[in-house]
Amino acid sequence: MYLRALLEGLAELPQRSEEIRERLRESAAEHGSGHLHTMLTKLDAETASKVAPADEQKIIRAIEVCLLTAKPISEVHRTARKPLLGWRPIRIGLQPPRDELVQRIHARTDTMLANGWLGEVRTLLTKSYPENVKPFDFIGYGELRNVLRGKISLQEARAAIQQATRQYAKRQLTWFRREHDVRWLAGFGDDPGVQMAAATHLVVMFKKDSSLAE
Repeated sequence: MYLRALLEGLAELPQRSEEIRERLRESAAEHGSGHLHTMLTKLDAETASKVAPADEQKIIRAIEVCLLTAKPISEVHRTARKPLLGWRPIRIGLQPPRDELVQRIHARTDTMLANGWLGEVRTLLTKSYPENVKPFDFIGYGELRNVLRGKISLQEARAAIQQATRQYAKRQLTWFRREHDVRWLAGFGDDPGVQMAAATHLVVMFKKDSSLAE
């Protein structure tokens, strides 16, 4: 989303409506999992196909925009964007081995837990924020809140966080594979070989553009 926003611009969308959001949350609670995604599919099948059924935050925002503008949000994005001009983007994508990516995801979760993640969530809970405050939409915060409320164990939360992060990484790769003109490199960004390959690609593209300008 951030890449598209930079290169293609952002549409001017309506302000959020707490009334609509509350009604949608109540509807989801009444009708169960998948209800809001089904609703979005009827309003904007194109957007629904790109949003995971469990991503309630994005689904609610998409439905909200559809209702406030009387248009599918996909149409709003297409017709109201101001793309980036005067620049030639060069896309480089990283495609590390899946097993190594999973290892890093698991290690990152363990590091964050060791560095006081649970304490951070405990502090948030002492502030008496609403249940739907933004941080609890992010991976890990809701799971650790459930630990502090005695609903699940820390090990169960750890496993759930790692699984959700793996799924998020998979969705990211799927999304970026739809992008055009991406130079895919096998490995991680901290790999010297990958860094050299990326630098070489940039030099080649720069020389190509320079020759065309002559």
